[in-house]
Amino acid sequence: MASTTLTNAQKAVASVVEECTGWSIAKRYDHQEQVYGFALLDPCGDQDGDLFICWKDLLLYCLNNDDIENQLAAEGQSNLP
Repeated sequence: MASTTLTNAQKAVASVVEECTGWSIAKRYDHQEQVYGFALLDPCGDQDGDLFICWKDLLLYCLNNDDIENQLAAEGQSNLP
């Protein structure tokens, strides 16, 4: 069984997302689809929409926010997809 823990790189991005928006990222298991994915959680902890199965898809979604994109660039993570 895969881990529900984010990698260090994923934690760094999740920290920026939370700092800029108040939202958080968690790795969760989708029992219906039987896969792990990444959930975007509002400040109350409620999941927004379906899981992002691919980290890159969640990252690209988050990079639509200029504050997140600028903060990641400032932290030297501008080489993200």
